[in-house]
Amino acid sequence: MEQYGYVGKILRVNLTTGEISTFPTETYVEGFLGSKGLAAKIYWEEIGPEVQPFDPENKLIFTSGPANGTGANSSGKGSLAGKSPTWYPVHSFTHSTTGNFSPTMKRAGFDAIIIEGKAEIPSYLWICDGHVEIRDGRDLWGKTTRNARNLLRQKHGKNVVVACIGPAGENLVVSAVVSVASNQVFGRGGFGAVFGSKNLKAVVVTGKGRIKVANPEGLLALNRERAKSEAIKIDEHRVVFGKEVVGKPWEETAFCNYGSVGAETQLREKARYGQVRIKPNACENCFVFCRTKYNWHDSSQQDSSVICASNIGFATGEAIHNQFKKKMLGTTSYKYAQVVDDLGMNMNDFSQLAPLYGVVGKFDEKEHIEGSLMGGDWLWQAHLFGILTDENTGWPWAQWGAEEFIEKMLLDVAYRRGFGDVLARGFRYATQYIYEHEEFGPNRKDIMFIYERIYSKSGNMGNLENGHGQYVPNPGRAIYTALGDRTGSEPEFMWAKMLKYPSPVPKEVREKWLGEGADKILDLHYWGPEVAHAVIMHENYCSTIDSLHLCAVGSLNNGGGGVSAFTNRSVPFPSEPTFWLYHTPNGASEFLTEIFGHEVSYEECVETGERICNLVRAIWVRDGYTTVVDPFWGGEYDSLWPMQFERRDPDGVLFTDPDGFKATRADYYKERGWIDGVPSRATLERLGLGYVADDLEARGLLKG
Repeated sequence: MEQYGYVGKILRVNLTTGEISTFPTETYVEGFLGSKGLAAKIYWEEIGPEVQPFDPENKLIFTSGPANGTGANSSGKGSLAGKSPTWYPVHSFTHSTTGNFSPTMKRAGFDAIIIEGKAEIPSYLWICDGHVEIRDGRDLWGKTTRNARNLLRQKHGKNVVVACIGPAGENLVVSAVVSVASNQVFGRGGFGAVFGSKNLKAVVVTGKGRIKVANPEGLLALNRERAKSEAIKIDEHRVVFGKEVVGKPWEETAFCNYGSVGAETQLREKARYGQVRIKPNACENCFVFCRTKYNWHDSSQQDSSVICASNIGFATGEAIHNQFKKKMLGTTSYKYAQVVDDLGMNMNDFSQLAPLYGVVGKFDEKEHIEGSLMGGDWLWQAHLFGILTDENTGWPWAQWGAEEFIEKMLLDVAYRRGFGDVLARGFRYATQYIYEHEEFGPNRKDIMFIYERIYSKSGNMGNLENGHGQYVPNPGRAIYTALGDRTGSEPEFMWAKMLKYPSPVPKEVREKWLGEGADKILDLHYWGPEVAHAVIMHENYCSTIDSLHLCAVGSLNNGGGGVSAFTNRSVPFPSEPTFWLYHTPNGASEFLTEIFGHEVSYEECVETGERICNLVRAIWVRDGYTTVVDPFWGGEYDSLWPMQFERRDPDGVLFTDPDGFKATRADYYKERGWIDGVPSRATLERLGLGYVADDLEARGLLKG
C-alpha cells in the first residue's frame, strides 16, 4: 500500500552498545499523525516514571510530521522530546520545536530518530541518505555551537543540518538548548543538557530523498491560495481576499514576530540610511521570514532570530539599552544574544537579565504592569529587593547591562562557577536555594514572591514559560496557564485583549470554530464553560498542528495562525474575515487531504489533537504530576499561586477571580472527561487509549 507523507522508518541508536536499528513508522502514527503525537506515543511506551532526565535510559526523540518535506506552506518545523530536566521536582514529557532539522531528517530516510544510552567518549551522530554512524566527537567537545557547526560542515559539506550543543549542554545546565542554527534552537525542555549527559555533541543529517504526496497539484494550489497575502512584489497592486494591497519594500515590512514596535521602527530607519542591510531568511517553505538577518554598519553580522527563536524578540535589546540610556539597537545587546547562543543556553530564561518593556521598578504585590511578566525579571528583581549583591554572587551589579556584567554572568552559568552553578540548576531550584541560605540576607524570603509573580503556575511543573500566562490576565489565559502543557510551536493562548488589542473577527467566524457564545472569551472578567471550551479547542488544534507539523506562526501569516488568527493577531495585509468561515484556521485538514489523497475533516483533526492532549496528560499523571507533593514548594496542581488571585486592575477589580477560576476549571475537567485532572477510563477508551487506562489503573492512578 502506497504510504504518503511518511518515509516509513524510525531510526534507533543506542550510544552505549553502538547498536543501530530501524523499525516501521506505520503503527506509531495511526491516530497520532507524527511530530508531537508520535513523540508522546514513543515516550509512553519507552520512558517510565522511574527514569531520570540524565539517566542513560532517557531518550532523545526527534520526530517529524506528514507535512515535513512535502513543500506544504510553513512545514519547516519539527520536534525534539524526552524527559525534561527543567521541571522540578517532577520530571516529565516536554516537546520542543524548531525549523529545518525534521524535513532534512525525512529526506535522509527517517520519520523519527530515537537516541538512547550514553557514549563512552564525546561523540556525534552522522546520518546521510539512510547511512548512520556514531563518530568520535572529542575534537568538538568544548566548542561553541557556531564553532562546532563550522567544523562539522568542513567535514561533511555546507549543506548538512547540524543539531548541536555548546558548553552549557556539556556542563548539564538545565536550560541548555540544542542549536540547529544561530537563529534556530530546540529551546524548551533543557534537551541540550540531556545531549551532554549522553556524551553527545551533535546530530548531523543530510539527504536527497523525496516524500510522496498523493495529490501534488492540489497541494501546490493550496499553497498558492494560502500564500496570497505574502507572495507579492514591491509596488505590486493585488486583490487579496477581496481587498486591494500594495507590496512594500523589505525595510518596511521585515520584522521579528516577537519584537517590539519601537525596535522595528528604528530598524527600518537604519535600513533607509544604509546603516543596516536586511537579508531575508526563513525556514523551509515559509513566507514569514522571521529568521531574517541584519548586517550592521560595523560589519558585524547579527541575527534577529537568535532572540526570536526563544520568543523574546527585540525587546531584550530594547530593555537593556533603555535601562542604561544607550541606543535601542546597539551591539551590546546583540553580543549578548550571540554569546547566549554560542554557549547554547535558553534565551527565554536568560532574557531575565533585563526588565523588559522598561519596567524597571520593584514588583508591587497587587499592581499589574502590562508587559512586566514577559520573560520575567527574576535576576533584576532579586537585586532590587536587596537579595542578590556583589558579595553573594561575585557579579558587578553596578555594571548591570554592560558587556562586563553580561559576560561574567553567562560564563559563570555555562561553566558552573560560583553563583552561576546555582542558576545552572534552573530558576526554580535557585529560588529555593536562595530562600534557604542566610548569605542572601534578611530579604531573601521575598524571592518566593518574585518567583510566584513571574511563574504564575503553582505546584509541580510550574516553571516552563508560565509567566507568559499573565501579560494582561484574563480567564482564558489563566485556565490555559494552569492546565495546558504549553509546549510546541504555538503555546500561547492569544485571545483578544491579551495586550488590549481589539478583535476584528466577526462573531460568526469566532463561533464557527470556537463554539456558540465564543464572544464571551473577549470579556476579561467572564468565567464559564465557553472559556473552558475555547481553551480546549485551542489545545486540541495546536496539538494537531504540532503533529502535522506546521509552524503556527508561519501558517498564521500565510492565512491561519491557529485559533489565535481569530483574536488579537492579524496577517500582514488586511484579509476578508469571512474567508475563515470556509477555510480552517491553519489548514490542517486541507493539507492532510492533499498529502494523504483522501478527505481528512476538521473534526478528525480536532479528535487527533484531543487524543494527543489526553496522552500527554496521562504521561504527566504517571510521572507524578497529580500525586507528588514537594515539602518546600507545595502548591495545588492545575492552579496558580495564591498571590495571582489577589492582583487587581487599576479600577480595583480582581484580574483572576478565585471562585470563577475554580468553576471554569471544573467546566474544563467536565468537557475533557477528566476526574480531578486525571483522564477517566471512558475518555481514554473513547480515544483508543484503553491500554493507557489499564496502565494507570494498575498503578492506582486512574479515577473513575
